[in-house]
Order: sequence, then C-alpha cells, then structure tokens
Amino acid sequence: AKGEYNGNRSYLRFVTSSASLARMFGDLNVREIGAAELEQFKTFRRTAGIKEVTIRHDLHSLSVFFQFAMRMKWTDANPVREIEMPSDADAVRDKV
Repeated sequence: AKGEYNGNRSYLRFVTSSASLARMFGDLNVREIGAAELEQFKTFRRTAGIKEVTIRHDLHSLSVFFQFAMRMKWTDANPVREIEMPSDADAVRDKV
C-alpha cells in the first residue's frame, strides 16, 4: 500500500485498518482467513463499539490486501466478497 498510495488518504486508511486487522488475524496464514473469520472480525469490532462505517473501511482495506495476495499466489480467493458489508448509512459527510 505504501508504494501504491503513499502520501494520500487511502494509504492512511490502510495503515489505520491494518492495526485492527493484524490484532485479529496476525497469527493466521492468509489461506486460513475465510468468511467465518471475517464474520468474527465484524462481531469483535462491533462489541468494541466501533461504527459500522469504520468496519466497512477495514474490510475494504482487507479486500485490497486479498487482491494483492491473490496476485502473489498466497491465496486463491478473496473471502471479503463472500460476506455482507456493513452499512455506511451512519457515516457523517461534512462538505465545506
């Protein structure tokens, strides 16, 4: 992500999302992460009081990682595609 998005907000989103993702999946091999583990991640984040839109952003970042992992032949699938994404309806968008 650093080489691809360095210096913009997407890179900062990846860095932020990576912290919670690493806490949940840090000990797992990429191939061990499936839809069930992602559902557990959503529950873990919700019980920590994290907003749905933040969980959505975390999962989108993870999806980009899985796309990279597939190109590198680390895995054969992107399990993020198999789950329902949390809503972004509670997101606040202030335009100046």
